[in-house]
Amino acid sequence: MSADGRAGGGGGYWINRASGAKNNWFFGWLQQRKLSDKWMLASEVFYRGEQFASQGSNLGPNVSGSFDIDEHTHLLFSVGKGLRNANATNKMSSYVAFQLTY
Repeated sequence: MSADGRAGGGGGYWINRASGAKNNWFFGWLQQRKLSDKWMLASEVFYRGEQFASQGSNLGPNVSGSFDIDEHTHLLFSVGKGLRNANATNKMSSYVAFQLTY
């Protein structure tokens, strides 16, 4: 991978104590590329095990990124959709966030 791109992954085991909930595994793999001094773009594939009986597991992609307004101020965004059991788990998810770092 070139100096302006990175890949990595992670996961864990979610202990869910909600009524009727199930403990489950989750994993993700991310590849990101720095497009310029200010823009970063990433793609991710994620998996999450079944959280509630008969709901099924969730598998899908996300596209995300960030824009560095300055050294300490960042705009983050993400959009994704579940591909497996999407009607019960993730028809669509998205966010926009403002981050301050010091």
